[in-house]
Amino acid sequence: MSAERSAAAKRTADARFVVTGVRVLLPVLVAVALVVPSLVWASLDRSIWPWDPAWYGEVSVDLWATLRTNPHHWSYAMTHAFGLKPPAVAWLGQFFVPFGAIVGRDAVALLLSVIACQVASLALVYAAVRRLAGDAPALASALLVAASPLFVSMSHEYFAEPIQTLAVAWLLLILAAAAQRRPALTAAQLPGVLALGMLAKLSSPAYLAAPAVGALLLVLLHRGRGPNRSRPWQDFAVVCSAIVSAALVVGAVSWYRINFHAAIRHARDASADTGLYGVDRGFLRQFPDWVERLRDATFLPHVWLVLGALTVAALVLAAQWPPRAALRDPRVVTAVACLVSIVVVLATFASQPNQEVRYLLPLVPLLAAPVALGLRAARSRAVIAVALGVLTIEYLGVTLQGFGYAQRSSLVSYPIASLDRDSAFANALDGLISRTCVTGSASRINMVGGDYPWFNANTLEMIAFERHAESGRRCYYTSLGYAEKDPWAAWKRVRDFHPPFYISIDYGNQRNPLPADRAVAVARADAFNRVDVAIFNLVRRSPKFELIPESRVSGFVVFRAVHGS
Repeated sequence: MSAERSAAAKRTADARFVVTGVRVLLPVLVAVALVVPSLVWASLDRSIWPWDPAWYGEVSVDLWATLRTNPHHWSYAMTHAFGLKPPAVAWLGQFFVPFGAIVGRDAVALLLSVIACQVASLALVYAAVRRLAGDAPALASALLVAASPLFVSMSHEYFAEPIQTLAVAWLLLILAAAAQRRPALTAAQLPGVLALGMLAKLSSPAYLAAPAVGALLLVLLHRGRGPNRSRPWQDFAVVCSAIVSAALVVGAVSWYRINFHAAIRHARDASADTGLYGVDRGFLRQFPDWVERLRDATFLPHVWLVLGALTVAALVLAAQWPPRAALRDPRVVTAVACLVSIVVVLATFASQPNQEVRYLLPLVPLLAAPVALGLRAARSRAVIAVALGVLTIEYLGVTLQGFGYAQRSSLVSYPIASLDRDSAFANALDGLISRTCVTGSASRINMVGGDYPWFNANTLEMIAFERHAESGRRCYYTSLGYAEKDPWAAWKRVRDFHPPFYISIDYGNQRNPLPADRAVAVARADAFNRVDVAIFNLVRRSPKFELIPESRVSGFVVFRAVHGS
């Protein structure tokens, strides 16, 4: 009998171990399952990366190449990356470049770094809400984030916002756990999450300030209640957190020590430019617009109404969290901190003309947590079940729309980056690189007579860096000037640079047309391309350049500098 009891006890212990393991890994498993469509999308897409993503990709590839071929210069390259924008996207992305040999293209490998950030963000949101409300509300919060049109769309593009969102999700877990953890663990992690946010975007303090204050408040109110059986330096979690935080803080200080003034100046210019980035219509008119943008970026039409009604009904029916205890309740502090952060960020955006909707991505987890906590307030399985059903429908609809199987206008207000399976145009750009990134043009700057999302200097330079990462050849490309208006200033720029090649759209040549959708974009007036045709004609007539006849492919043409002219 004793042997049977021992065997039964062992089976019970094994079962408990498996259950515990699954519970620990459940946030990650849910997160991975929710991003599988994004993995498929990235593997199929052949879209041309526009300006900033191409620049981020170029620097990512260059950092990896520097680490491999010139490691002594790598730390310098890391601290000088971009100069204008925080470097986290390239610092992380460089370590995914080697996967390009496995997945076929460096662009796909770089998108894997974005998707990895999204997996981590979803897992952290799930874990944070589970601490406060249980598994079902946690699933609702992760599903709300994963189903938001903006979250799905940003998994298709190489931007810095997913890393900023990761910082917000990490801080959300710190906030949710602050009342139960030992204070030393919260204190060890807070510097790291703030440094990660600053490495991602200069605007991160607006997103992180309120949750960080909420975490400190909970630590003060609940100090002494956490597990403090060992000294902090004997706690493995505290030591690891301190090491990670120290590395992130050192990285942030190293980069900002060199680039702080340039980054501040760039952020100020981008937020104040009313000519290219938006129109300043005043705070009172713009704040409601930003609220609508957040709604449309997070929900499909009418979904927000259903979830809002469920949340309000749950709170009214539950009537929980007595006022005197509210300040000490982690659920109340978390919800309030998230909502305050949302208001602060929206107010900040309403005070300036820039209207880039992608800046709202880090707010989606901050919105998901209060919604999930509100749904949990009713303690009703039916309420949670309806919410999960609505969010699942939204998730499926947004996913189908991303693959082009659903009509955009009928399903979503925020446009999701569409899947582009056509490789012909991408091959045409590869051909431009083959003609212009040659031995004679290495380490020199070619001129690009166009500044469109699918044809610009950043895009061509990224392709060149990607193609020649192994050989070490570096070919550079530049534009006619940033939104240049004066043809003579642009022409002077061409002459001053002495480019070995001039790459342009083949204007006026009906025998070499652009694809129809690209031609429509060229026909429209554009603030970035006012001088292109004039410079094309000057280059075409100039004795300093000669046409490469075989370069006339897919609407493009290449001119070569004449030696000795």
